[in-house]
Amino acid sequence: MERWTGIVADTDGASANVLRKALRKLRCDVVTAPSPEAIDVATTEHKTAVLLVAASLPGLDARRLCQQLHAAPGRSYYVISMLERHAAETVTAAFEAGADEVLRKPLIAAEVRARLEQAKRVLRLETLRTAVESEGAWLAEIAATRSIYSPRYLHGQLENEVARSQRFAHSLAVILADVHHDDARVVRKFGHLLSVQLRAHVDWAGHYGERRIALVLPETNLGGALRVAERLHERLSDGALASAGLPTGISAGFGISALGSGSAVNAQTLLDAAEGYLDDAFRKGPNQIAGGPAPRSPPRGK
Repeated sequence: MERWTGIVADTDGASANVLRKALRKLRCDVVTAPSPEAIDVATTEHKTAVLLVAASLPGLDARRLCQQLHAAPGRSYYVISMLERHAAETVTAAFEAGADEVLRKPLIAAEVRARLEQAKRVLRLETLRTAVESEGAWLAEIAATRSIYSPRYLHGQLENEVARSQRFAHSLAVILADVHHDDARVVRKFGHLLSVQLRAHVDWAGHYGERRIALVLPETNLGGALRVAERLHERLSDGALASAGLPTGISAGFGISALGSGSAVNAQTLLDAAEGYLDDAFRKGPNQIAGGPAPRSPPRGK
């Protein structure tokens, strides 16, 4: 996708100007859509686009818009919601409505560019995935098995996530899941079963060791990550395992670590903390969850 489209839906002149400049620097065709009706027209004309929409846009039904765009067959859209207030509840509401990413006003040019670069990568992958799926069901199966990134990618990209979290004072969490099985195919299927429960285009997963899967949750604090782990754990019923081609009765442990605002650690420290909490979960028994902040404090008595 050599040329791509950015749709700017914001009546705030200053913010819209920052967005247009950033889009043009990325060789993007810019379309202005200052109303929900204009957004409908723009997305009808452009099958693949990143939509930057102000949450405060008059008349906007964000949930309806995101559902409509993400359900459109043969089309790919990446929705970035721009928030007037970057509080936990506003970020949560944006993601629950279906946004793929959020930006906080007043906009910072460097952050805008970083988010747009990510959007561009996602749209390219979506375009490729659509092309692969059209080749047949067996290629789609191959694409699915590659949804869990390699350990090398995990470490490199997690460093980028940590740097972004620290730079913009955003939360970041990691869930380390260990499935009690030695078959590599079972581990891959288990990882895919977990990954499809995550937020599309926001969360991602990577292999960490022979039977461990790291789930990376940007914009998520410790409480939110613990709730995600509990939800994942609840969905590992025998019926769900059987539907995913997994043996019933297998158990898994979950260790969660999270960065708060201003945490000065690196990616390995975050993973080490998650591994330590995973050990705590194992000590409690099978199918347990444990978590805490990173870096992890030494166990009592040591």
